[in-house]
Amino acid sequence: MFAILLAISIGAVFAVQTAINAQLRKFVISPFLASMISFVVGVIFLTITILISGSPLGISLDLFLSQPIYIWLGGIGGAIALTTNILVFPKLGSVQTSIMPILGMTLMSMLIDNYGWFNSIQYSFGLNRIFGILLVLIGVFLTIAIQDKQNEQHTYQTNKKNTLNQWIWRIVGIMAGMLLAIQIAINGQLGKALHSSSHAALISFFVGTITLIIIVGIMDRSYTNIKEPIKQSAGVLLIRIF
Repeated sequence: MFAILLAISIGAVFAVQTAINAQLRKFVISPFLASMISFVVGVIFLTITILISGSPLGISLDLFLSQPIYIWLGGIGGAIALTTNILVFPKLGSVQTSIMPILGMTLMSMLIDNYGWFNSIQYSFGLNRIFGILLVLIGVFLTIAIQDKQNEQHTYQTNKKNTLNQWIWRIVGIMAGMLLAIQIAINGQLGKALHSSSHAALISFFVGTITLIIIVGIMDRSYTNIKEPIKQSAGVLLIRIF
């Protein structure tokens, strides 16, 4: 029961995180820079948490060399997925941006379990899992149907174009969810190897941060907008004071 409640809580936090990062993008303009800031904050938080707990931050070289290389790279998938969600949010809205990755995560997680990918415990498809995925698909269908119904007030041509664009973004959202499922599977194995979920999360966030720093350097060629959220928030505060 606790695990179910924890999973629901994680899903709620994920939806809130996506909305916050979408707002952050409005300040910094670039979705890549918004993702980078989010990951940097995650690294700082996890580092402080581990230091407070009294655990060492480093890992032994022997442990690093004894593990498969993919086990250290889960953060790359997380960085791409988070950036994708920031791009999808203004196109689909909060509900669909949350539910499409959930569908992708469910589908990919079932494949990972069924085939035992990433050295995970193997669970074959069963009636319970098939029933579960059907419920997810029904939820996705209802969400899309309601959204499309609301868009019927526009002209037919506009509707047709918008529907095509939305389906493209929905597929992108599903693919982001698949990347998240892969990241979760990899980080789960990393946590076992390190005997610490906190250290696994820190490594994942650190790798994601490095990935996004490189991407921002290539795509945006500037990090100057990183100060905009602080400047604009300070400006809003001064207006309220005076």
